[in-house]
Amino acid sequence: MVLDELLSMIDIAAFIEVFIPLFIIINPLAILPNFIELTQRLDKKQRGSVSFRTSASAFILLCIFVFIGRPVLGLIGVSTAAFMMACGILVLYISLGMLSGDPPVTRNVEFDRISVVPMSIPLLAGPGAIATTIVLEGAYGKPLVLFSLVITMVLSKVMLDYYRQIVRVMGKNGLNAWIRLSALFFAAIAVNLITKGILEIGW
Repeated sequence: MVLDELLSMIDIAAFIEVFIPLFIIINPLAILPNFIELTQRLDKKQRGSVSFRTSASAFILLCIFVFIGRPVLGLIGVSTAAFMMACGILVLYISLGMLSGDPPVTRNVEFDRISVVPMSIPLLAGPGAIATTIVLEGAYGKPLVLFSLVITMVLSKVMLDYYRQIVRVMGKNGLNAWIRLSALFFAAIAVNLITKGILEIGW
């Protein structure tokens, strides 16, 4: 009953327009190799704890930017259109790195095997995810972005918990193919953001 009421309040088309870019830019499948490296010596309970803290901390960080992102931009005198274009350029840069097979600088971190911070920041909630979250909040509002973040992070937690099954089904080649495919979506999102920014400025 509650779920039916919630779904009736949500514009499904708008939800898809918010959720798909967020899920692609956060891209939990792309961090599975890092998660495997970090947790390979941990038992199931410890891995579950790491996956929960990873997803929860990334969610909290992105929620903070949902609420303070645009006010901070206004405080420093940056327009939404300018930030949208900068976000598009950043996401385009990330996509080019993924297409070339090199990890982008924004996700190229060293692991100390005990800290969960590299997993959530910048791997799950990197600059591209933060910028996209702020842009989507400005276009669609806080409730829809927050709801999309909840769904995305729940899916991220599930994927991290069941990484063995995912890797078994997809294989390393399948994961690499997904990273290349998601890079194309990254690039399309980037071009869309840059175009919208240009149109808002009125060039």
